[in-house]
This record gives sequence, structure tokens and C-alpha cells, in this order.
Amino acid sequence: ALRGWADGELDGVRDGRATAEGAQLYVSGALRSLQITGQQPELIVDGEVVLMESDRLESAPEFTAPVAAPTQPTTPTAPSSGLPNPNDGVAIKAWVKETVDQCARQHIGQGSFTWWVNVAIHSDGNVKLPMISAGADTPLDLHAVATQCIMQTLKSRSFAPHNDKKVVHKGIYTVQMGTPSVNPVPTY
Repeated sequence: ALRGWADGELDGVRDGRATAEGAQLYVSGALRSLQITGQQPELIVDGEVVLMESDRLESAPEFTAPVAAPTQPTTPTAPSSGLPNPNDGVAIKAWVKETVDQCARQHIGQGSFTWWVNVAIHSDGNVKLPMISAGADTPLDLHAVATQCIMQTLKSRSFAPHNDKKVVHKGIYTVQMGTPSVNPVPTY
């Protein structure tokens, strides 16, 4: 807002002047459109005070673009001999790695992002609710759609029924510039 992005926020006229009241309105609207809650920055000055005046103010970024619903990538199909074995940790980690990479590339693009993923395969062969959390290097506004994609894809996969209550596979998956690397945590 202090770079001139609030110019015209109150009256719709871009005249090269950004007022305190316009800056406050701009920041509130930007946070709301990005669905950021719990933050209410406040600029305490007379609302009529001109914070900035120039013929070279920057244009504001567009925050009103609709958030696209995640598209569900295709998951690898089960082999013709039957459903995948839930105890095959190597195959499951490869599948999770592929899912994380595919969703990150589809919804984020380039960068370095990390997710911690726990996949619990219940006795009926279904993934009930995978536990997914993003690493500190994965900003909330960037990873929310990709994380939803990962969760939906993991939940859509079926495995062969088994006798255990559930089989849990844990891993830390990092996507760097669209190429994943995995640092698996021991399976138990």
C-alpha cells in the first residue's frame, strides 16, 4: 500500500496520491481476498494525510483472481493381477512421491516445497484420511491447493485388503523445481 498501490482505492481516481485511509482500505481488501484471517494491520494517522504523491506510483498486484478448484491428477492404475500390496513400502513411497510431485507441478510450478505425508491404509484397503502438513518453506497461500490435490489423490487409491488394523507409511517429500526427492521415515 505504501508503494502507491492504494492510489484510487477510495474514490476510484488514480491521481498519484495514496492517502492513509486508502492504504488501510487497500490492505484490508488484499488480506480478505487472499483469505488471510486474524490479521488486522492498522495505520494510525489522520485518514486524509497523503502518504505518498508521485507521478510514478506502482500498479497494485491483482488479488481478485478466483482461486481455482484443484484438479485431480490421474493416479497410477492398479496392476491387472489385483490391487497393490499395502505392505510394499517402496512402491507406496514411490506412488506418494509421484503424487506430491505431480500436484506441486500442477498447482505451484517451480520452487522448493516440502510436505510431511502419513498414509494410513486401513484393513479394507482404503486410505481414510492421509495426514499432510507443509514444511516451513511452503507458504500457506501457495501450498493450499497443491495440498488439497495431494490429499484427494491419496484418498482415491485402493489397496488390497489386509489383516492389520492399518498399515502406516510416513515420508518427507521435497519438490525442487518440479523434481522430487524423498527422505523416507522408517515404516511401522
